[in-house]
Amino acid sequence: AEEFERVFRASDFEVARSARRLGVSRQTVYRMIEESSCLRLARDISPEELRQSLDRHAGDIIPTARQLQVSTTSLRARLRHLGIKR
Repeated sequence: AEEFERVFRASDFEVARSARRLGVSRQTVYRMIEESSCLRLARDISPEELRQSLDRHAGDIIPTARQLQVSTTSLRARLRHLGIKR
């Protein structure tokens, strides 16, 4: 579990990149995230937490994603899904 978390963080929380580095499927990475007590996906973050983090970082996606510990790609998709403008 610790090795997975280290690789996931080093891969900027990108599922596909983590799967390639670990030599496992993306499904396995998603399962490992679900089983982790300290990792999550962008879809698991509340709209309020997203807005607060965006405000804290003046709408800048990269530091927002780092603070929330999710990929920039999934963060952008979550924001679009919720209709949140930066």
